[in-house]
Parts: sequence; C-alpha cells; structure tokens
Amino acid sequence: MMDQADSRDGVSELRSAIAHAGLSEPLKARAQAILEQIERPVRLALFGLPGSGKSQILNFLAGADVLPKDTPLPTLQLSYGAEAVAECTLPDGTVQILPMDDMQAISALKPAFINAKMPLPALRKISILEVRAGASPTEQKRAMGWASKRSDVALWCTKGPFGRDEHALWVQMPAALQDHAFLIMTHADKPSVEEAYPGRAEHAERTMRDHFQKVLPIGTQKAISARNKDGTVDKETLRGSGGMALIAAILRVVEAGQQGARDQADVFLRQIEFTPPQQTPTAPPPPEPPKVEATQEPQSTTLGAASREACEQAVAQLTAEGTMMAEALGSVGLDDAEVVDICVDTVVWLADFLAESGEPGDQAMSKLRATAVDAADLVQLIQLETSETVASDSVSIMVQVKQEMQQTLAA
Repeated sequence: MMDQADSRDGVSELRSAIAHAGLSEPLKARAQAILEQIERPVRLALFGLPGSGKSQILNFLAGADVLPKDTPLPTLQLSYGAEAVAECTLPDGTVQILPMDDMQAISALKPAFINAKMPLPALRKISILEVRAGASPTEQKRAMGWASKRSDVALWCTKGPFGRDEHALWVQMPAALQDHAFLIMTHADKPSVEEAYPGRAEHAERTMRDHFQKVLPIGTQKAISARNKDGTVDKETLRGSGGMALIAAILRVVEAGQQGARDQADVFLRQIEFTPPQQTPTAPPPPEPPKVEATQEPQSTTLGAASREACEQAVAQLTAEGTMMAEALGSVGLDDAEVVDICVDTVVWLADFLAESGEPGDQAMSKLRATAVDAADLVQLIQLETSETVASDSVSIMVQVKQEMQQTLAA
C-alpha cells in the first residue's frame, strides 16, 4: 500500500494527466473513471424487513433527523447537496422537487422513489440508500436486486434473531456485496449492548460469518442521543451504544475502497509514465500550528532497534503530512472538512502502520500502538461533530500523537 503522501499526490497527478498529458480517449475515460471512484462517496445501502429500524440507522449515520418515525415513504437515496431538497419521482415518471423539511407534502405525492440531498458532513463520505419494500419475499427480492447494483456496502438491519426468512433473502445477494456487508442488530436500547443481546451477537457471528463481515449490535436511540445540540458528540455514550463500532467499521470500508482506487491511480500513472508539470508555489506556507501539550507522560522504557526505525519513519510521515497541509492552506486553501479528511487519513494510516511494524514485545511500541488506535477512534468520531472546532481538534490530535512519538524516541 502506498503511504498517504504518495496517494494524495497521485490524485493531483491524475487530474493533471487528464488535463495535460494528451491522452487518447480510451485512456482519458479510464483516468476519469478512476478519479470518480476516488472522489465519489461510498454507496451504503440499508436492507431489512419492514420495522427493522432502517430509518433510525439512516438518521444516526447522517447525523440528523432526516426521516421522522412512521412516515410512509418509498425507497430513498440520501446524498450530499448544497440545499436540502427531495427530488420525488412519481409513478408516471415525472419529477417534483420539494424542501426536505416538508415530509407531509412529500408523502402526499406518493412518489415511487426519492432522491434526497442535504448539506450534512457525513454525506461527503457516504451516500445512504434505504431500501423499502413489503414483507413478502417477492417484493423484497425485487427491491434488493435493484439496490444491489447501486451499492458498495450493505447493512442488513434486524430487530430480532436473524430469522430463516431473512437468511433466505440475504443469501441470494451477490457474493461481492456480501463480502462488504454487516449484520446490524437494532433496538438494543438497554444500559449496554451486551445486556440487550447476551450471547446472540457471538452466535450470529459464528453462523453468518460466510455472509457478513461482522455482526454489530446497536442501541440506535442511545447512539442518536450521543449527539449534543451544540454539535459535539458524547463519545462514551456513543461507545456504549455500539454506534462507535458501527461508524468505525464503515469508515474502514470507506478508506479501503478509496485506497484501492488511489492505488489504481498510481498504477495508471506509472503505465503512462506521466511526469507532472512543475508548479511555482503561489504563497509561502503559514507558520506551524501552535504546539499542543501531550496528554501523556513520556515513555519510561526505550524502543528496540526495529521499533525505533519504524517510529522514526512514522514521525517523518507525520511531519510531511503537516508540511503538505500547511502548503495547501497557503496556496489553494482548505475547508474544515478537507482538513479533517487529511487528519483522518493520516491517523488511521499511522494506527495500521504501527500495528504491522516494530518488535511485537516492545512495551514502548505497544503503548504507541494503543495511542495511535485511540487517536484514530477520536479523529473518526470528530467527523460526526458539527461544532466550529472540528478542524483544529483534528489537527491537535495529530500533533499530540506526533509529540508522544518524539518523546518516546528521545527517551
């Protein structure tokens, strides 16, 4: 896998190749397809029988009360848009556009399909398709077959034990989608997920491992309540509800898919032997962000040789990421969402890199690995927040991890 700096350079170079390399039409089409795959939000689909809690899962993932409870609506696609509107396709094929906050009027149209757009931060990463159909196997199969062709990741929602009828429907889905699917056990609204489903998640994991990546119980109402009115997130409540595990699982699939597309971009650029034109910086980089005090004391033990080498490489990568971000801020400018995306990519990469590097029994390295995993969880959760400090909070986490690694190297 490429490191983060190389992958982002590859995206910029791919755009430059499309504009300046004089590609033939087939090569240009291939380059455009790779670029669209990188930049397109991952298409998430919610499946399940009526009453299985799909709409509440959609609200949780979107970070807003998009669909009121018990609203009669058809299958709905939710994606990012500058304005909150619903493009309602009627049974005769005509389309009417209504504000998303007028659910009564939308429902009164009795549309066959709704393409909803909202300016929600989560929708920059994913689009969400809620598949609605009757309980009969015929209706479910028809809807599932249509949706499977428009989905990258699937969530099958169930409010009880994964029954025989549900199993019979799910096993007919394409194997490629089953490989990117999660079984979501909803309605686990008790003090803890374990109390809600004692032993059932483990049983489902054993019996359904060939059809789902993972079984994830979630107390949906508790997870939704973890979002505060000021835009922040109560992380402990979210963790206890199972919501954090669901978000982390989805983000890992999102990152894996985008990284695969970036790898394709790198291979493509090597094949056409493209050299990007030299560019003169339009502005000097701004000063480094103020240092943030590390939250943990320096390591009391020292790193082994292999761990030290890996740690030095990681610190160099973090430094390079900070420099790239500073240059981008000074030249083209980045919005808060782009800053957060860079921080997420970097910290998730760091956690994966440290997990695979260094000496397994090295206590100092083990502590750094744990720090990186915690940082990855935190920075991913920050994406859910809508407060004005999301970008600075994300940068602070990245800086804190770097400082702890530097302290460990100096010990």
